[in-house]
Amino acid sequence: MENQVRYKDFTPNKSEQQVCASILNLINELAPSDSFVQAKVKQDADGTYKASILINASCGDFKSECSDNSLLSSFKKAQHDILNDVKEWKTHRFLNS
Repeated sequence: MENQVRYKDFTPNKSEQQVCASILNLINELAPSDSFVQAKVKQDADGTYKASILINASCGDFKSECSDNSLLSSFKKAQHDILNDVKEWKTHRFLNS
């Protein structure tokens, strides 16, 4: 199920699915070369959305979880957080070599 977002307790519209898939593709491109990227979004009983993105790689794992009242907003927040982590890792990955 690579590059596929799993949705739990709701069904997003096609536009939302396309945006999430594009974000996931971008994350996959920027992640370490040997990574596996997983993403899921769950709608809680109160209507909020919780987006989780996980990158598994030999150098370590990166994980982000963000909640918001909007599906896309929660997913974009999780994208921002995880890409910041990847950027930080890329800055420091060769310092101890």
